[in-house]
This record gives sequence, structure tokens and C-alpha cells, in this order.
Amino acid sequence: MAKTRSSLEAAGLTQRTANISERVKKIVVSPIKEMRILAEKVPGAISFGQGMPYVDTSPEIKEKLIFALKTKDISKYSTSPGLPELRQKLAERVMKKRGLQGILSENILVTVGAMEGLGAAIMTVINPGDEVIVVTPGFSSHIEQILLAGGKPVFVPLIEKKSWALDANAFKKAITKKTKAILLCNPSNPTGTVYSKKDLQEIEQLVLKNNLILILDEPYDFLLYDNAEFYSPASNPALKNNLIACFSFSKEFAMTGYRIGYVYADSGIINQMMKVHDAFCICAARISQEAALAALSISDEFTKDLVKKLDYNRKLVMSWLDKMPELFEYQVPKGAYYIFPRYKIENLTKKNPKLKDINSFDFCLKLLYEAKVETVPGAAFGPAGENHIRMSFGAKPEELEEGMKRLKKWSENLTQ
Repeated sequence: MAKTRSSLEAAGLTQRTANISERVKKIVVSPIKEMRILAEKVPGAISFGQGMPYVDTSPEIKEKLIFALKTKDISKYSTSPGLPELRQKLAERVMKKRGLQGILSENILVTVGAMEGLGAAIMTVINPGDEVIVVTPGFSSHIEQILLAGGKPVFVPLIEKKSWALDANAFKKAITKKTKAILLCNPSNPTGTVYSKKDLQEIEQLVLKNNLILILDEPYDFLLYDNAEFYSPASNPALKNNLIACFSFSKEFAMTGYRIGYVYADSGIINQMMKVHDAFCICAARISQEAALAALSISDEFTKDLVKKLDYNRKLVMSWLDKMPELFEYQVPKGAYYIFPRYKIENLTKKNPKLKDINSFDFCLKLLYEAKVETVPGAAFGPAGENHIRMSFGAKPEELEEGMKRLKKWSENLTQ
């Protein structure tokens, strides 16, 4: 097991500790971003790291944004919860996507990406010492957000042999008097799992029975493969007072750099979250809110085409992993644009005894420096992620092809 949760520390970088708060000392920059920082110093490195689609933002969105710049005064703050027109359209969007009724703009908070929404949600509902149940492997930044709020992440392992399925019984056993919330990303980052309706409904019952808050992170709800069926607990009206759902424009509209997202929750929760939102950022960037309005007005053909391109990439990466059965095994991802293969330590050790018990941080550093391929250590996603790596297949197909060739060549030369 890795001695650190930081890729930078694993690479030998030290950090100042004098006059730094204890809460900040306890957290790390997400290894996803840390690996990107390290990879920038490796000429020619190919990225399977940070999750970004290679497709550019729709020209139609850009044109509408240019028009807004020319015809509107968007150089000033919006109100903290967001532009009224945007909040109204987002309320309508949530009703349509989740089959709900009666959602008002007061149930919507426009945020600086889903990440800020998640951070504000956790800061709003978690007291120091509160426990938050998260899955492992689960999104690395969730862990840091909980720790920053003074909470304690409680890890519930997914069932790898069942394609990283939820284990409702494990959730039930993990609940204590200190449990305040459950946090889920669906489809999953990092595994690409699309959780079943049955399993999610069991989680819903645990939430209601124990009066917990269910925080949903759903930026990939549109990105499904092999006819996978997506279900969201946000569609259950009974959870209205126990739910915070976070959404993003980053993935669906290829707008990662715009940093724009939104939250749906009971208006009483939204009003409390606004305190955190205002304290940290006042409001989402006005220009990004205009871009979000533009995105909501385009046809769904852009998103359909994006899904097709990413599905092609998924199959490409899986086909190459299938050529390296001695090194990797994996569960087929049904959503998002990540795959989470396990590297086979037993076979690595046979080829090179020096690799015995190599942890995922050191393994990813070897791939970066020796194969010039950027991946993310599995241990960044909690204890069940050890001996795995996360690979994003959001890059251009030709880059993925070259990266997989490098991995295969590296694996063939392990005895050297």
C-alpha cells in the first residue's frame, strides 16, 4: 500500500508545513491533477489522466456566446444563486431529465462547476466528526472535500467481480450514529460503472430510514454504452428533503474550461449552501453562465455525436488491454470515460523481481517516466483502488492508440 495519497510526494516533492492549517495538511491535491503536473515535465507524454473530452465546444455555443458579449453587459456579477433565466431553465431541465414536477428556480444554485457545488454541499451539511459514506474506488476529490470540512470518509468497497457493483449490505453495516451523508458518483468515476436501479433504491431506503443526506454527483448521466440504463435517486420525490444533486456542463457540452455547473436541492438547503457559495466565489462567472444558457438551446445531436466518439475510444482502449492479458485485467465500463484495470503484480514480479508489491503510485510514476504514458494511481480513489490504475479515454483516438502501443512495448521490456 502506498505511504502517501499524493503523487507529488510519491515523486519526491516536499511541501511547506510551517504556518499551514491542520485541515489543509490533512488533504492533498487530487492525484489526477498532480499526475498532470508531473506529466507536463515529461516531453511527449500521452495523457490517459485527467478526464476531458477531446471534442471542442459546439461552434453554435461559441457563436451564441460571442453574440452575448456584443449585445449584453456581462462584465458584472450576477446575483449569487445565478442568472434568473438560467436558474429557471435548469429547473425545467431537472424536471424533464428526472421526471419530476414542481421544481422552481429556488431549488437551483448555479455553481463553479459541479466540484464547487459538491464542496458547498459538504461544507453546508457536515460538522466536524460527522461520517460520510463513500464508495471505494470512488472519486478522489470527494475524499478531500470531506476531510476539509472536518468530516470522516467511511469507505464501502464496490464489488469488483460484479463490475464494481454497489453492495447495499455493506452500506447498511457502515451506518453509525455519526453517519450524516452518503456521497455517490453515477456513472462512476473512476470505474465507469452504471449502478443498478435496484441497488440505488436500496440506498434510498437507507437514507430515508436513517434520515441521512444523499449527495449525488451526476456529470456523466448522459454518457452510457451498450444500452446501459441510468437511474437517479433524484427522480424519487420522497427524497426531496434528503437530497443534494450536483450537475455539470463540463462533460455533456465539452465545456470543462468554462467551470459551470449547478445544484438541485430543497430550497432550504439551497439557501444555506448559498452562504458557502457566496463566501468562496460570490457567483459563477457571468460569461460562463451565458455559455450555459447557450448550451441549453442547442440540439442534442452534439451530445449524441460525443457519445459515439467516446464509445469508439472505449472500444479502442479495451482492444489494446485485451492484447496485454499478462499485465492487466479489467471490468467493462458502461458509462463515463474511464476504465479501471488491475495490474497483475504476480506477473510483474515474475518478469522483474524489483516490481514485487509495487503500489499504484509508484507504478504510475514508472509508466510516466519509462513509457511516457500518464495514468492515475488507483489508491487515489480509496483503499480498494490499490493495484489498479485509472485510464481516461477522452483523448484523441490517435493519441490513445500511440499510448497503448507504448504500454505494450513497456510491458514486453520489463525484464530489462
